[in-house]
Amino acid sequence: MQSKNKHITVLDPLRGTAILFVFLYHCLGAGFARDHLAWNGIFRDFSLASGQRVFTLLFPVTFGYLGVALFFVVSGFCIHLSFARNPAQGYGGFYARRFFRIYPPYLVVLVIMAFTLPGKAINWHLASDWWQFMSHATLCHNMHSDWLFGINPSFWSIAMEVEIYLLYPILLWALNGLGWTRTLILLGVFELGLRGYTGWYITSNGMTEVPFMFKASAYYYWFSWSLGARLADAFLRDEPLPFAGGSLTLWTVLTVVCAVVKPLSEFTFTTAAILTAIGMARLLQTQKLPMPEFLSTHLAKVGLWSYSIYLVHQPILLLIGNEVRARWNLNSILIFALCVALWPAVLLLSKGLFHCLEMPSMELGKFMLKARKPQRKQEVDSDLGGVSVAVS
Repeated sequence: MQSKNKHITVLDPLRGTAILFVFLYHCLGAGFARDHLAWNGIFRDFSLASGQRVFTLLFPVTFGYLGVALFFVVSGFCIHLSFARNPAQGYGGFYARRFFRIYPPYLVVLVIMAFTLPGKAINWHLASDWWQFMSHATLCHNMHSDWLFGINPSFWSIAMEVEIYLLYPILLWALNGLGWTRTLILLGVFELGLRGYTGWYITSNGMTEVPFMFKASAYYYWFSWSLGARLADAFLRDEPLPFAGGSLTLWTVLTVVCAVVKPLSEFTFTTAAILTAIGMARLLQTQKLPMPEFLSTHLAKVGLWSYSIYLVHQPILLLIGNEVRARWNLNSILIFALCVALWPAVLLLSKGLFHCLEMPSMELGKFMLKARKPQRKQEVDSDLGGVSVAVS
């Protein structure tokens, strides 16, 4: 197995795959002004009627949003790994690294979009727009339904990630007392309980959208995220990796079934996260990707720039899709194809943002951490889920 102190190269193509899935999914939304097949009773409407034939044939693309599930599992792995590799910095260092990795690039993109993006630009004469901007600037835009998808709809998951970071010490505390198995069972029952209730609620009430109080809650994703952290813990301790023996076929089938059956639809994210954990465990064991080298090399680069891609791609797609639709009245499939063709341009822009925003922000974070005055450290073997930490 690869040394636990080295960069884990197989994760970069996973990030690249995840952002490519998300990009194609948002191309679908920009082209067709919808991103899922409608419900026909408790099942998806697979009608091949003339007005829907093309969208039905593009059904596999509607699974692109599950790239976020892949991101969450990879995030859980990397966050737990990062914390365990830097124990002497404690929670202060942990949150400092997270801040400089995420927030400065996010804030710059947010300000640019809020001031310049047509249709999303802030009107400073409206108090509601001020609240919209400030909710995003403070990463609490998941606290109100009017804020969640404002300015840039993709920003919703960044607020979720930040909340999960805030919950991370609670996860470590639970692991200290319960261990991994019981903690994951507890989190799994909680997440699946919320999702099961939501599935019942939207089905019995004939709703097509998940109520805000559910979809905006970090608890809705906590178990899925923690699967990656469990993998990281076993990887660090050179233990047999959990989930590696799971069936990729079974969990793929379960994911598809959940996606097309309304009462089960909210389980789709969780089954996709479990599927991701199984795939990641096997990749970590073999350190080999089941794809040609040229493709894995490209996806690794895409994975490196994935955060910048995530920050900017959806508003670009929506802006161009709406503009083309209004000016030339092109049909949806052509707009979808045009959005897909923007991939190289989005990559080029994101590469620039990575070098101009992300890297300087990370370097600043490293400098700030090094500049901290040395403090007396008390070594404490707290067995926080199997990770020995040093508390400053």
